[in-house]
Parts: sequence; C-alpha cells; structure tokens
Amino acid sequence: MKKSPRTCIIPFRVTPEEKEKIIEKAFTSYREPSMYLRDCALNKQIIVVPGAEQIAGELRRIGNNLNQLTMKFNAAFKESSDRRIQKLIQLTPQLEYQSQMIGQILIHIASLCSQR
Repeated sequence: MKKSPRTCIIPFRVTPEEKEKIIEKAFTSYREPSMYLRDCALNKQIIVVPGAEQIAGELRRIGNNLNQLTMKFNAAFKESSDRRIQKLIQLTPQLEYQSQMIGQILIHIASLCSQR
C-alpha cells in the first residue's frame, strides 16, 4: 500500500511551556514533534522502550564490527585461494558471534515491547 504524501499544513499556537513539553515528549518517544503530534491526534499508540538509547548504541557498535568483518571477508577474495580459505575460516566464529549478539538484542527489544 503506497502512502500518500503529506502536503497539508495545520498551523496552531502554543505557549513556550507547551512547546517545550511537546518537544520533550516527542524526543523521549524517539519521534519528531510533527510525527508525535500526528500520532497523538490520530490516537495511535506511542510506545517508549526504556533503555532504547543503550540498545541503539550497542547495535551501532555491532554494526561497526560487522562492517569491519565484512570488509576483511571481501578483502580475502583478492588473495590467493589458500590464504583466502584460511582467512574465511578465521572470520567465521567472529561473524557467528556478532550474529548471536544481534539475535539477543532483538529478543530483548521484543520482550520490552511485549511488556507494554
């Protein structure tokens, strides 16, 4: 289903205190203020996962590790076949470990979401 573009603007006024509160609530729910207000107005459920910043940081670190391993993996194909096989064998446990870490984090995120 294709989403239609958002082309309509609804201007409205708030006090400086209200603005601060809206922005704070939006960012604590990991949304832009416009998305937060739209979700509130359309009665969409807003779920805030406690510890999401730490989880996101861990996922970024794992992503960096995977990227480095992938680069080493790809570089191995530029070498002779014997050395290539040796490097690929050495990289396999690291790739498996990173995959397990991602799986554990996703399970943790799912459990946090189901508690809501």
